[in-house]
Amino acid sequence: MAIGDLIFVRGHYLINKAIEFFDGEFSHVCVSLSDSNNKILEAQGMTRSRIVPFYFDDYEVVELNLTQEQKDLVLKVAIQLTNFGYDYLQIVGIAIQDILKFRKPYFMNSPNKLICSELTDLFLYGIGWLDDDIYLGDCTVNEFYRKVKSKLAEVISSESNN
Repeated sequence: MAIGDLIFVRGHYLINKAIEFFDGEFSHVCVSLSDSNNKILEAQGMTRSRIVPFYFDDYEVVELNLTQEQKDLVLKVAIQLTNFGYDYLQIVGIAIQDILKFRKPYFMNSPNKLICSELTDLFLYGIGWLDDDIYLGDCTVNEFYRKVKSKLAEVISSESNN
């Protein structure tokens, strides 16, 4: 695991299993803040967004292969994204949208509160991995996983064509 890599987590608690049952393989996403696998940035229910020691045991790492310039921004951007409340209303909004089969950006999204996919999206934008016109974070963890993997495939394809 390298600095800036994304960590998609399979949880073991009842709420994690419920999310995974309805949404797919993962129930959480966070960001690695070091090459030594010891600190992460996350937005987790019942807490504010925070930097904490790595504590997961069942996860998949998505390597972003950041440039040195992007790596240099990781800690600065991570610190800027700490201390936001968790956006329970946005989770309800995403669930409603999934049940009713529609998507409306920022539906029931509370200002100044974040869910894990939204925090991670803002992080990727902050370090320059995402463009200004791309927004991936207003979605479930598994939708976010698919969007990031798709964007990563575009980046790799673009690099191999140059």
